[in-house]
Amino acid sequence: MPISHVLDRTVIIKRMKAGAGFKRAIGTIGTVGCIIQPLPMSESNIMPEAAGRLFNMWTEVDEDIKEGDIAIDSNGKQYKVLNVFKRDYGSQVHKEYLMEGRKVQ
Repeated sequence: MPISHVLDRTVIIKRMKAGAGFKRAIGTIGTVGCIIQPLPMSESNIMPEAAGRLFNMWTEVDEDIKEGDIAIDSNGKQYKVLNVFKRDYGSQVHKEYLMEGRKVQ
């Protein structure tokens, strides 16, 4: 059973792309349905300085999101993808991401 019935928001995914010569540019990859939740404080005890800045995101298993990508939610909040995990619980196959919230300048 896919997790699409519980995805409650959409984010825009951006990725650094090679440009001409040594230049790089950030390009939009697409939009993705997801769930985003703050990392529980019990898991933040490993890195107390990261409390309140780390988030979990869940998507369908076929989404093309990589470490280093930027996810932007509908409120304009940016998240940097730190780790990508594929989870397989039998009928529940999905991807889980560890992300860091970023301040928008």
